[in-house]
Amino acid sequence: MDDVFIPLYIYKDCARRRQRDRMSIPAVNLQVLVAGVFFLAAIGVSRLVVNINSGKWRTHPVFVIYLRVLLGFLLAGAIALSYYAFAGVDVISGRW
Repeated sequence: MDDVFIPLYIYKDCARRRQRDRMSIPAVNLQVLVAGVFFLAAIGVSRLVVNINSGKWRTHPVFVIYLRVLLGFLLAGAIALSYYAFAGVDVISGRW
């Protein structure tokens, strides 16, 4: 029983799978990171809107509307992703 024969292709497949499992980040943790990036992007967009409305920068009013809509979507995405991540639901890969 000391010499157990394992075909080479099965051994390589298991080694690849172990390496992939070690290097992968759990989907819920990735979801929290994406929510954080959305939130930081929302902070940057809100700074743009404040600077434009205060008169520091000049631009077309339609661009301000676009930035406000973008800000809303970024905040909604950050809130939704973080809510589901803290609940432990993986919405990125589609497995509920």
